Amino acid sequence: MLQTTKMHYTLLILVNVLYTVTGHDENDPKISKLQVNADREWKIQEDIAKNLATLSAEVDRLKAQADNLEREGAKHRSLDTAALRQQHRLERIEKLVRDIRNLEDYLTDDGALDKHFVNLNVTVEKEIDAKIKVVNDRVGQMNAKIKEDLGGVGTITDRIEQTADKRNVVVGGVVYYMGIGSACTEDVDICRVGKSECREGICQCEPGLSSDSLRQTCVDKCEGGYGRSYQTVNNYAIRGYNNMELLNVTLENCKARCEAANAFVCRTFDYFPDWKSCYLSEKVKSDVEPVKAFPSNDGTYDADLDVRDKEDGWEYNGAAIHFQRDCRI
Repeated sequence: MLQTTKMHYTLLILVNVLYTVTGHDENDPKISKLQVNADREWKIQEDIAKNLATLSAEVDRLKAQADNLEREGAKHRSLDTAALRQQHRLERIEKLVRDIRNLEDYLTDDGALDKHFVNLNVTVEKEIDAKIKVVNDRVGQMNAKIKEDLGGVGTITDRIEQTADKRNVVVGGVVYYMGIGSACTEDVDICRVGKSECREGICQCEPGLSSDSLRQTCVDKCEGGYGRSYQTVNNYAIRGYNNMELLNVTLENCKARCEAANAFVCRTFDYFPDWKSCYLSEKVKSDVEPVKAFPSNDGTYDADLDVRDKEDGWEYNGAAIHFQRDCRI
């Protein structure tokens, strides 16, 4: 619209210029024609502008109408959702009312109610009787177990006192709780003497040490000589380092020969019950190196399958019992 107005204004200027240049007045036919054309163009542009304004107003009206329709549609959709929720609530309420009426009918029927409670009581009584039986059976099993554990002892108190006595050891008139020689249970009891451990159900010195009972200590050597009691380690032996070998002898014979040895100080011996063989030695575990185990193909070690020669030293041997002499009392 602005461009058209500028063109019309320019055309009027040109007409006025023609008046001046040509010396014609405004009544000249040619100039009058130009004037008429310019006025007609101006009228057309005015009509176009009016039509555009009318169309713009109509577009704005239609947009406003569309917005109103959209708002009305949203309102109707919201009302539809609310109506659906309300319908669901009503359906649930109706179902609840039906359930209440059924319950009222059932409760007003005295015979049905009495029958229900009779059946309920019978069921409960059966369940209680079954649980009582289970409890009684369990109590009986526990009583039998306690009686077996007591081993002839009259009461649990007597059993506790007897067990406590086993946890004590008396040396030189002194009572030591969990001392060397007292009974113990592995992974439960803690032996009180330094460098001692629960082994074979007895508190013993660690392998390689002798017990000095009077002092309740575990020592490398007995300076005052060796006695006739022993620390034992099952399934282990000192390979080699033998000062004397005895065949076809009893365990008591083996002990007696160790204690009577004069050519050397017998500190340990290994006994093989299956073969009745005995090996006396002046060495203890701490004097020798552990034997290096030969691994099998899968990287593990099975002593029973290993038949190759080994070096001498402390080794696992499932057929052996290792004995180490204690200090003289």
